[in-house]
Amino acid sequence: MDRVVVVGASLAAVHAIETLRHHDFSGEIVLVGEEPHLPYDRPPLSKEGLRQPPEPDLLRSREWYADSGVTLVLGRAASEVNATERAVLLTDGSQVRYEGLVIATGSRVRTLGRGDEHIHYLRTVDDGARLHEQLSGGEHVAVIGGGFIGLEVAATLTDMGCSVTVVEVAPVPLTRVLGDQVGEWFHKLHVRHSVTIHCGRPAVSTEAAGDGYTVTVGGGEQVRA
Repeated sequence: MDRVVVVGASLAAVHAIETLRHHDFSGEIVLVGEEPHLPYDRPPLSKEGLRQPPEPDLLRSREWYADSGVTLVLGRAASEVNATERAVLLTDGSQVRYEGLVIATGSRVRTLGRGDEHIHYLRTVDDGARLHEQLSGGEHVAVIGGGFIGLEVAATLTDMGCSVTVVEVAPVPLTRVLGDQVGEWFHKLHVRHSVTIHCGRPAVSTEAAGDGYTVTVGGGEQVRA
């Protein structure tokens, strides 16, 4: 192989590049990323990234990519893979040909089908910056999802003075990754710190209501935010 294309500016992508060079791959490596930023660490976005304007915590410096012989194609998402032509099609209409392909894009946030400047999805550093700009403390915030990210956001916002309600579809937070016993411990921990948690009911819809929003959960109960 003379060229490997890595799609997704993620931690997995960085490790894939390191592994290729470690095993003496001497061909060209092209890294394709949807965001304009170099690959960065995402976990801080739900913690310190909410307290202050988030800056990308880069996984590797720009010099590291140059020294590793990596061509950076950032700010353009991969929209399609043409396996017959061995080409990755990008959203700007261009394409990058490959002999080897690594897909390291990770997952996408599930949306509620509603676009609004006050409804936020936390996936990127730019998402975090938009959320930070609207926080002054004292807001009532509904967090949809009681996984690691949702509970970290709830804990951080509560510490900042917000009133937080978490809506989680599972009967116990974190049960799929930690089990019921540990998940229940985290549930009680957050409740002790004034977080309201609704478990076992999905978020069905969101509607504008006065100067805020109403989140309707399974069973018809409504959460104001």
